[in-house]
Amino acid sequence: MWEQLTKKGYEITNKRILGNPAYTSEQTRHKDLVQELALVQDWLLTNFGIWIAVDWMTRIKPYNSGFYCHLRGTLKALNQDNFIVINNTLEPGYEVFNSPTEAKIAAIEYTINNLI
Repeated sequence: MWEQLTKKGYEITNKRILGNPAYTSEQTRHKDLVQELALVQDWLLTNFGIWIAVDWMTRIKPYNSGFYCHLRGTLKALNQDNFIVINNTLEPGYEVFNSPTEAKIAAIEYTINNLI
């Protein structure tokens, strides 16, 4: 994902996310990732008019509760009357993500592969 983002013009601000994870603690890696993802979200909004929103969905059994993403924006596919929901499956319906970070990564990957 990071290589694709740089090819699209994004400049990675925290190079530790590219480095050897053995050199930093899990807590530091998570903090670095969350911060960089927030900067990517801002870059997508500023440069392409695409907003990534992560929401929580509570569902009754047998369906799982969890996180999912909406993409909204100024592109024709993402106007005010239309949005794209990012799930962790290609099947119809909602399969949710286990964390907001996982959901954001999926939304960013979808955006760079399909929208910009």
